[in-house]
Amino acid sequence: MALRVFGLGLPKSGTSTLQDAFLRSGMKSLHWYTKTVEKFAGNSMYHRWYRGENIMADFPGFEAVTQPDLITTTTSFWPQMDPAMLREVARQNPDVKFILNLRDPVAIANSMEKWGNFMERLHKVGAPGMPPRCATTKKRVIRWIEGHYANTFELFEGKDNFLSYDIEDKDANIRIGEFIGQPLEWWGHSNKTRENGETRGVVY
Repeated sequence: MALRVFGLGLPKSGTSTLQDAFLRSGMKSLHWYTKTVEKFAGNSMYHRWYRGENIMADFPGFEAVTQPDLITTTTSFWPQMDPAMLREVARQNPDVKFILNLRDPVAIANSMEKWGNFMERLHKVGAPGMPPRCATTKKRVIRWIEGHYANTFELFEGKDNFLSYDIEDKDANIRIGEFIGQPLEWWGHSNKTRENGETRGVVY
């Protein structure tokens, strides 16, 4: 089965909600990592791409990817922020739909700050648009998030295989369902940040 949906959102911007919505609607969807084959999406996709192979070869049958990034204390993979990778995703999957889930950048940065040691990892190894040792303040992280949104809108301007939605939109699930051609059976709020820090912010 070819890839149908590829998520362009950042961590803490509603990607877990999108993942749960797809799973509860019967779709086989990949979020960051899957125990099925014990593979991380970002790491696998890049290594397959560099070898000239199918970037989804390690994830047979998956219809969607809702968050492909992987950032540890030593490595940083961000397919959703890499125009070259996104072109390859589209080339290998001509019918794929790209979805950008939007959330207020300040709110994302606040959640990232509470999410395990994410800010420490981002500062240490960096990401596209955020060189290593540059994530010194939350203000810089907010500018990084805003830059990703701006780059994404420019890259997909005028394309009918792209949808953006604000996670606060009441009709987001309807718009997504119409866009991918499959109604979503559930919509809510997954992976909420707790007052004492996000337990799913794994330390790597």
